[in-house]
Amino acid sequence: HGDLRYHGPTAKPHVLHSGYLADTHEVAAAKSDHLAALAAQSQGQGYGGSHGYNHEEGYSGGEDHSSSHGDLRYHGPTAIPHVLHDGHIADTHEVAAVKSAHLAALATQSHG
Repeated sequence: HGDLRYHGPTAKPHVLHSGYLADTHEVAAAKSDHLAALAAQSQGQGYGGSHGYNHEEGYSGGEDHSSSHGDLRYHGPTAIPHVLHDGHIADTHEVAAVKSAHLAALATQSHG
């Protein structure tokens, strides 16, 4: 199948004051294009919500999205990711535990 791993430069994410990771210029442009397409598609279709893009707060942060489907945004505490020296985001304790259990299950299957 070939080597499908990423071979580009190591990403150094920028964490905003809100805890969100800042988008790259390419991601921001793609999101803007996507939201413009959604807005164009929804005109005259009885759509009850609004989509916006707030560059400071991230894709769905900080702004009010009125929608006929209710408020489905996350309302828990803001996660402040820990960025490792190599640019990766550190796993939470919960994620590390689930990964460990998964790898142990895989090891058990391969030996049985």
